[in-house]
Amino acid sequence: MDKCGDATTPLDTLEELLQWDHTTVPSVLCGKPLVSWVPKKNDSPQTLVCHDMKGGYLQHDRFVDGCAVEEATPFYVAHWWYMDVFVYFSHHLVTLPPVGWINAAHQHGVLVLGTFITEWEAGAKICSEILSDPEKTRACISQLTLIAKVHNFDGWLINIENVIEYDHLTALQGFLSELTKSMRSALGERSRVVWYDSVIATSGRLKWQDELNALNRYARRLLGIWPALRRLKAMYFSQLAQVSHLRPWFDCCDAIFLNYTWTEASLRQTAAEAADRKGSVFVGVDCFGRGTFGDGGWNCCEAFGVCRKLDLSVALFAPGWVCETLPTNELLSDNIQRFWAKLCPFVECRPLTVMPFSTNFSIGFTAEAECGSLRFNLSDQQIQPHSLSGEESRIALRFAADGSSAGVRISSGGKPVRIFRTSIEVDKDIDIVIETWEPVDFQLVVWLGDTDAPDESIISGQSVVPLIRSFRLSSKELLTSSHLVGIGLVAVDEVNVNKLTASYCC
Repeated sequence: MDKCGDATTPLDTLEELLQWDHTTVPSVLCGKPLVSWVPKKNDSPQTLVCHDMKGGYLQHDRFVDGCAVEEATPFYVAHWWYMDVFVYFSHHLVTLPPVGWINAAHQHGVLVLGTFITEWEAGAKICSEILSDPEKTRACISQLTLIAKVHNFDGWLINIENVIEYDHLTALQGFLSELTKSMRSALGERSRVVWYDSVIATSGRLKWQDELNALNRYARRLLGIWPALRRLKAMYFSQLAQVSHLRPWFDCCDAIFLNYTWTEASLRQTAAEAADRKGSVFVGVDCFGRGTFGDGGWNCCEAFGVCRKLDLSVALFAPGWVCETLPTNELLSDNIQRFWAKLCPFVECRPLTVMPFSTNFSIGFTAEAECGSLRFNLSDQQIQPHSLSGEESRIALRFAADGSSAGVRISSGGKPVRIFRTSIEVDKDIDIVIETWEPVDFQLVVWLGDTDAPDESIISGQSVVPLIRSFRLSSKELLTSSHLVGIGLVAVDEVNVNKLTASYCC
C-alpha cells in the first residue's frame, strides 16, 4: 500500500511475474465489468489509444482513491465513444492498467489492454530465459492470462524491442499463439492480444517495418520475393525452411500495431496484404510527431485521414501530448476538445447500448469542502456525452468555480442537440429525467429509426421540482420506429445539465 492508499503497480522482473499471486490482490484493484460493448468485424476500422505519459503510474492515476490536485491538471479522457481500445503503456516489464482507467473505459464500452515489453540487452536475456524453457513459457502465458482476468482488463500489447535468437523464433510464435488462445478461453470474445511491429519473423532481428509485409507477417513468401536466395548454401535453406512454416506474428495474434514512420505507399501495400483483416491493422500515429505523417500534434488528423481512406485502423500514441507540451493547464479541457475535434471526421462514434443508465457527467474532479482542496479520481468519472467535439458541437464539460466537475453546458440556440448517440430498442416505456443547475425552459428530443437518417421527436415533460424535469418515451405511441438512436434536448437559452437518467418504466 502506498502512502495515499491502495495503488496499481507494475511488475519489473520475470521473477515477479512468475511469483505473482492472485490471492494477494485487493478487490479494490479489480476493474468493473465491460458494458455497452459491441464487437466489430475484422474489416471494420477501429481506433486504439495508447497512453504513454511520463513513465506511467503517476500520482493522479495509480491510486484507487485518487489524489489531491496540486500543481498540474491531471490528464483525463473524455472522448471514450470515439475509441475502441485503450492501452496503458509504460517501460516496465509487465504494465497493469490502473483500476481507474479500467473503470472509466469499461463503462463506455472500451477494451483495456496492459503491456508486456522487453527492451534491448536486458530484454533479450528475459526473452531467452522465457523462450528456451517450455515450462517457463507456459507459466508466463498462464500468469499473464490470470493477471488480466483477476484485474478485469481485456488483453495485452506485446512489444518485443530486442533481438530474438534465431533458435527461439518457433518458441516466440508458440508463445503468441498460445497466449492469444489462453486469453480468449479465459475472457471470451472481448480478449485482445496485439503485436507491436518490431522483430523480423525470418531472423529475429529488431527492425521496424512500418507496414504489414512478409517480414512481420510470414516468411514463406520470401522464397518467391528473393529468387537469389536459392543460390545460398543448403544449410541456410534448411534453416530458412524451419522458419518458413512459422505462423505469422500478425496471424498469431488478434491484431498488429505498426510503427510510426510509414508512408502512403507503405500503407497501400499494408492494405493489400491485410485483405479482409484491414481492421486488425492499427497504424501508429505519434502525437509527438516522431517520424509520423503530418508531424503529429494538432496535425494527427492528417495521418488519420490517410489511414481511413484505406479502411485501416489507427493506433494513436501518447495523447497526453496536450497535457505535457501545452503550457496552460487551465485550458486542458479546451485543448482536449480542440484535439479531438480535428479527429472526429475520421473516427467512428460508438453508441451507448445499455439501459438503464445515469450520469452526472463528472470527469473525476471533486472539491473537498473541509480542506478547500481539489481531488481527482478516475474511478469517479461517469458516462460522458457523445458530442464533445466537432465543428458543430454545442456541448462542453462544465467546471465549478472550485474546479470540480459540474455537468455539461449545452448551447442549443433553439436547435436540437444530441447528448447521447444510442442503439436501444424501445420495447417498453422509458423514463428520462434531466436535472439542471438553474431553472430553464427546455424540451426533450429523441432520435428514432435509422442511425444515419433518424426522425426527430420532441417530447414535453413535467417539472418534478423546479430543477428536475421528467419525460416519458411511450413504446405504444412510437409511429416510425422503436429503435432509439439518440437522446438530447432543445432550448432557446443555455442549459447547464447536472444529471441525466434513463430507465425502463416499471
